[in-house]
Amino acid sequence: MTDILFTILLFVIALIGPGILTVWFFGLRPFIAKHGRARVTGANWGISMWADWTTAYEIGKETGEKSWAARLFLVLWAFVAAVVLVAWMDVQGRSLK
Repeated sequence: MTDILFTILLFVIALIGPGILTVWFFGLRPFIAKHGRARVTGANWGISMWADWTTAYEIGKETGEKSWAARLFLVLWAFVAAVVLVAWMDVQGRSLK
């Protein structure tokens, strides 16, 4: 991977982490509270985020009201998984061509 692509990748990863925390704290948690459900506290932030996302998803299924934050949260995590996959492929010497 070229140096410029690696730099861009690191910059994007640096923005995604705070983005995920922001969406979770200011999007998912208020959505859950608005619907009278308890926010879940887990052993660490990752477990709490995942539990809150599943709660928001269940609320959406029950009420038909979909949370924009739940969708964005899932997209951000999918992006993280894609970045990890591309980085792993680069380390293995494979390419996407």
